Amino acid sequence: MQNKDGFTPLDMVRAKGNHMNFDTEKIIRRSGGKSKDALSKVKTSSQYLRSPITFREYCSITTVRYRSAISDGTRNALLVISTLVMSTTYEAKSPSDSESRVKPDSRVQTYRAILLMLHSGFNTLAFWLSLTLTLVLLPLGREYPVG
Repeated sequence: MQNKDGFTPLDMVRAKGNHMNFDTEKIIRRSGGKSKDALSKVKTSSQYLRSPITFREYCSITTVRYRSAISDGTRNALLVISTLVMSTTYEAKSPSDSESRVKPDSRVQTYRAILLMLHSGFNTLAFWLSLTLTLVLLPLGREYPVG
């Protein structure tokens, strides 16, 4: 218990300095009295709701909301699609040399290098996005008991 200034009874007894009553302090301590510094710092609900959330909490909240708003049939269809996207992007190969037989030119080689980097970048992005979607859509272990 604290007063409006945040002091506990033990703090008020100790604040008297030289005139402190040691017997009163013992009684307060035996009955569970603590000083202001020893009390836990509990936030009120309004303080807790105003505090900013971390990125991890944001991702958790978004994932839970997404999982709860999606039906089982839709979840299963999206899992099949994301698995297909993952498997095709994992096995996709870069364009081969036989696809474009152009005489060597530095501009052509530069364009081919740019196209190859774009192809690899989009392929990698598609793989990681589908992997993330799969992990988000997978049901939690206790949600679907095996019967």
